[in-house]
Amino acid sequence: MTGEGHQSPHLVALGVIRKPIGLDGACAFQPFGQTLGRLTLPVQLFAGEGETTCRPLLLEQVELRPKGPVCFFREINDADNAETLRNFNLYIDQHLLPHLEDGAYYQFELEGMKVQTDRGREIGIVESIENYPTVDSIQIRRSNGETVMVPLTGEAVTEVDRMSGSITVREEFIEELL
Repeated sequence: MTGEGHQSPHLVALGVIRKPIGLDGACAFQPFGQTLGRLTLPVQLFAGEGETTCRPLLLEQVELRPKGPVCFFREINDADNAETLRNFNLYIDQHLLPHLEDGAYYQFELEGMKVQTDRGREIGIVESIENYPTVDSIQIRRSNGETVMVPLTGEAVTEVDRMSGSITVREEFIEELL
């Protein structure tokens, strides 16, 4: 791979570059969520196997096709160059992410948040977010070291407060898990 590696603790994965499409350097893309469609183009992104070492790419165009989005990068102009990106993750600096409406959040923002019940009982800290086919869930590390999974649904989670860094879950729901 050509280009310098990039290291940043502030990169967020947008999805995976699947394969070259055609001869002009276009790349089939599998997005993680809806962020790709909200970006203002052109935008500086990074491609690599992991977020600690990846190469910069300028995303100039996205076409929405029946089998999914296709990306065009300034630095990639033929199928051979596009092939070097196969199965690489595509990242964006979190400071370039589109602003979200009140009440909305990016999943990475949840990691490290305190979790308590709607009656004020502390549950633990969000360790990770798991994306399952039917529901996204937060894995919470409790003070005793155990973990518990809570689905990110209105039945379980009553509030995500980005400003205070906390998540509130229904007492009745968490009692069944603990």
